[in-house]
Amino acid sequence: MRIGLIPKKIANAEQMHDMLQNQLTADKVHEAHVNLITHGRRTCHAQRPEHERCAIADRCRFYNPKAP
Repeated sequence: MRIGLIPKKIANAEQMHDMLQNQLTADKVHEAHVNLITHGRRTCHAQRPEHERCAIADRCRFYNPKAP
């Protein structure tokens, strides 16, 4: 939700999961999953996100509350 892949108003994890999965083709789900985890581990740390080196900071609602 933080990086704008799903709307802010989605209420629960099941709805988020379904909406995100509907955006991907079946052959891309695993790749997207791995890429999101890798991004979180290398750049978007829970306590100290590295916004200055983040490739998607302009889409991040944490960094930019007006992001899409």
